[in-house]
Amino acid sequence: MSLLTLAGDTMLLKGSPSTLLYKHGDTVFLVDPGHGKKRAKQLSKAVEKLGGEAVAIVTHFHSDHFSTLYQASNPPPSWPQGRTFPWLDTAP
Repeated sequence: MSLLTLAGDTMLLKGSPSTLLYKHGDTVFLVDPGHGKKRAKQLSKAVEKLGGEAVAIVTHFHSDHFSTLYQASNPPPSWPQGRTFPWLDTAP
């Protein structure tokens, strides 16, 4: 895992897409958490290292920007208008 410090409490986890992490108090904001189980593990380790509760911010509704949230949650998060995305279960 390559967590780069950009400035102060702002970090970047490279990938596709890259995830911006911002620590503020006891909260770690994850901007575009990404896709895949590997990314979920990387983010879990990063949040554990930084300490605090993770809050995700998704810039737009493309699966490569948010499916890690679905894969890392049990039960999966709620989506607008009760939508579900079973195809996310098959992501690598």
